[in-house]
Amino acid sequence: MATRPIEILDIPTRDSQGRLLSAEKGGGQVVHPSFLGLDKPFRGERSWMAVNPYPWGSTAAENPMLLVLRDTVTLVEPSGIENPLIRKPEMGFNSDVNIVYDEGAKGIFMSNREVVLGYNTINSRSAIGNQTFGEQSTILKEPSHTLVSQSITYGAGGVPMFYSVNAGGDGCTSKLTWIELRKPVEFTPGTPLTKLSLGYPVMVELEQPGYTAWHGEFKWVKPLSLYVGMITAYPDSLSCGRDDLFLATSRDGVTFTTYPMPLMWRRNPWMQVVAVYKTTFTYDESKKLLRMWLSVLTYAPKLRSGEWHLWYMAYHWPTLISELESERKSGGFTNRRYTRLLTRDHTFDRLMKGVIMP
Repeated sequence: MATRPIEILDIPTRDSQGRLLSAEKGGGQVVHPSFLGLDKPFRGERSWMAVNPYPWGSTAAENPMLLVLRDTVTLVEPSGIENPLIRKPEMGFNSDVNIVYDEGAKGIFMSNREVVLGYNTINSRSAIGNQTFGEQSTILKEPSHTLVSQSITYGAGGVPMFYSVNAGGDGCTSKLTWIELRKPVEFTPGTPLTKLSLGYPVMVELEQPGYTAWHGEFKWVKPLSLYVGMITAYPDSLSCGRDDLFLATSRDGVTFTTYPMPLMWRRNPWMQVVAVYKTTFTYDESKKLLRMWLSVLTYAPKLRSGEWHLWYMAYHWPTLISELESERKSGGFTNRRYTRLLTRDHTFDRLMKGVIMP
């Protein structure tokens, strides 16, 4: 077997009451990572990540936490933040956390999907200056599960763009999903995200043949002049929880190019898994690296249960795109060619150089 280019991260996680979880109780198990890298520190930190704890797949504990990165594989709880940031709703559960730097309010804007009584509600909270996260407000509310895996980025023109997955009423077992994009009805630079009114959704042109999209993260990456998307998708014959991870790129944020070769897949040559789930990323211009943090489902035979872990890995971007384009034109991929694309470079010193705020 090839040398494993993957780091499995140990992450502090708390239950719905704020108690730190031990490994036996599912500590360290998380999903839906969302990375935020800043050119200038916010509260003394430049690298932030939000996650949903998911000990042994418990939705009761899936309440968003905010962490900071000391390097690519070391995450700690920041001072002045009380995790989890949002408690479990009485009649449902939380899911799909996302963070972005609010260029209008000059703070961290966190959105979270709440699943309650047949509806998906995207709520938000903001932290500005030295203030703690303020009161929760609602961005969108739609019938389940037409509003999944929200992802916010400032586009090429500085306009906020709100992506999400529409999985219809079948949700995780849907055989037809699509990506939607919403933009503000009106936008003036400097307007806080909490003050925006979003327009009607537009269907994004993004198709992964043979697969059904389930989760995604989209960012405008200025050094590449590209919108980059990380797409978690499952084979058409299966359901979510049996996913692979794919890359998508676009010049305009609406029409995306997809590639048949996944970035990470269940039967990879390093560590076979049950699912490669929602993934977050940043582009390191100084080293030409695509740095990724993946939530991954593995199986623990002794416990007869699934374990949710966070992985870190990195690709050399020019080599990756060259190989993806080659495979796209040939219509397939092979594991043998793919193994040489990965790098074990975990240095964090200049990680943020050239990166635009997500």
